[in-house]
Amino acid sequence: PPVQPEQDRINIGALSDIPYPVVDLSLVTNPVRIIIEAPEFALTDRFFVANPAISRSLVSSRSQALIYSLIRNLRPAHVFEIGTYHAGTSEAICRALHANGLGTLHTTDPFCADMVPGILNQWPTELRNHIRSYALDSMSFYMEMMKSRETQPHLIFVDGNHDYEYAAFDIHSAAKVVGPGGFIVVDNVAQAGPFLAASEFLTTHLGWTECRAADYHYDNAKPFDRERCGIPGTEFMVLRAPRGLVIGQRPVSFEEVAVGRSAVNGIEVSAGRGVG
Repeated sequence: PPVQPEQDRINIGALSDIPYPVVDLSLVTNPVRIIIEAPEFALTDRFFVANPAISRSLVSSRSQALIYSLIRNLRPAHVFEIGTYHAGTSEAICRALHANGLGTLHTTDPFCADMVPGILNQWPTELRNHIRSYALDSMSFYMEMMKSRETQPHLIFVDGNHDYEYAAFDIHSAAKVVGPGGFIVVDNVAQAGPFLAASEFLTTHLGWTECRAADYHYDNAKPFDRERCGIPGTEFMVLRAPRGLVIGQRPVSFEEVAVGRSAVNGIEVSAGRGVG
């Protein structure tokens, strides 16, 4: 496997010293605007601009800074990443998990399996302890992860195949496993496939919120359009799950629930506040 250049190796002493905006996620539905407008976020962005791993990533430093800030505030036990590539964004995620003192990134990519181990071998043990790498397509990955209820993620980064059908599958699959109030971060919405998949998902899933910082317009004549992103400096659409199950007129399905008996006599539902 290729060896990471000496200048690209990680400074262990800087693992936990990245400034970031602190937001109480229990009090706000859309934290993105608050995060990127906070003075501390400029320092977060500045770190990832200078971090050598940005050369191994297909997302901007601002994108990595936003994911880092979300994870620092969210403190998730598990994060999923669809599309490892050269582990540049994986590193940003693991830095946040390490700084939190807990959490595991489960990342998958069937096309970079030969390269990723060589990159991870150059990481300090402190970061490697927070990552599990898989060489699976996203369907196989989701099936593997759903075998255990103990690996429920609260943030999922969708950066796989950008065709509409693949992006739609990844988003819908993520929605079935992400924890209450969790986030799905969809990359490459400058391309029509991920953008339409995420937009149409929002129209059919009650209670979900697009966390944007600016308004934008979709132009049918522009299949590739960097101006239609609601988070300037990124190609992200951030979707936030409702904090409870939301049921409307459209039938929905949820993950399987283990029942310790051969018959069910009834179901008790505690109704919450209505949506919309």
